[in-house]
Amino acid sequence: MQTNSGVYCKNGKKISAIALDLDGTLLNKEKQISIETVNILRKLDSKGVHIILASGRTKKAITIFLRVLNIDCIILSCNGAIVHSKKKQNRLCLFHKPVPNEITQQLIKIATERRLHLNFYYENKIYSIQPLPENVWCAEMYSRASTLTFNFVENWSQLENYSSNKLLFIVTADKREQLYIELNQQFSEVVYIVKTETKFVEILNKETNKGLALISVCQQLNFPIDELIAFGDGNNDIEMLTVAGIGIAMANGTQSLKQVANIISEFTNNENAIAKELENLIDPIHLI
Repeated sequence: MQTNSGVYCKNGKKISAIALDLDGTLLNKEKQISIETVNILRKLDSKGVHIILASGRTKKAITIFLRVLNIDCIILSCNGAIVHSKKKQNRLCLFHKPVPNEITQQLIKIATERRLHLNFYYENKIYSIQPLPENVWCAEMYSRASTLTFNFVENWSQLENYSSNKLLFIVTADKREQLYIELNQQFSEVVYIVKTETKFVEILNKETNKGLALISVCQQLNFPIDELIAFGDGNNDIEMLTVAGIGIAMANGTQSLKQVANIISEFTNNENAIAKELENLIDPIHLI
């Protein structure tokens, strides 16, 4: 039995925080959180473990799940571009690195010339121009998945004074790889580019990803990142699992993510993977 205060794994490793990706990880295919996962996270939260929701979603699209968890979570949104503290700390901004405006303008030019759908994220809102006929499905699909409503503008120039937290191209799956390659060839030295879901290519500040944001958060909360457990399923979780003390890839995770994980779960997001892995790791005395 541990004599020091805190929560420990069965091997004696201290755990101060748990970072959770949402889609494909914390959320099942119905976009719900299992009661088993809710219960174990509440127990750990009551023991002083920080619960961090780490998603590509906006802060607004993440907070809808706080009611289900009933936990005061730290919110890492837009794949780490911005992090907010717990509600009891007034949701202070702990980390924020938007995309440089000059890069944003170049990406908008590409979207315009190639007639591609582009999401522009500012504060808690998603902006885009009115969709072209061939791109109407992009906005409709994204709205359904995120539960957010677009703010359409007539011209991109209306947003020129805003700094976007991230930009996201939506294309058909067969065109995504070529777009990803082309963007990397032109911009990889100045921004962070990642493929998410099956139709998205996201662009963030070069100094931004979930891992870098979590390093900053752990420093501000005064505990080593080695005391962090991170769960994920996608390529945008690679840096998060790499820097965490224990990085756990879901069974439904990408092969690239599994290559950097400390643990590859036998279970998917539809099989209570988070609850099962935490029960396997954490000393049961902390789960009473």
